[in-house]
Amino acid sequence: HRIGQTLVERACEAAAAAGWRAVLLVGDAPYFERVGFSSAPAKGVVMPGPVDQRRVLLKALREGGADGLAGLVTG
Repeated sequence: HRIGQTLVERACEAAAAAGWRAVLLVGDAPYFERVGFSSAPAKGVVMPGPVDQRRVLLKALREGGADGLAGLVTG
């Protein structure tokens, strides 16, 4: 699983370099918490479709990156 973790870390680094303020995903909390994701800042975010909202995780890429993120995720 180390390769997967490295890929997630690199993707987050690339997103930060591109100016994104946060990364949002649906996944397994115990796995993604190791690379800084948490369900707490994603509480107000609603994913479309049949998604277990408890699995919605967010990682802020900069200070305040999760501030104000709420509502339905759209394309």
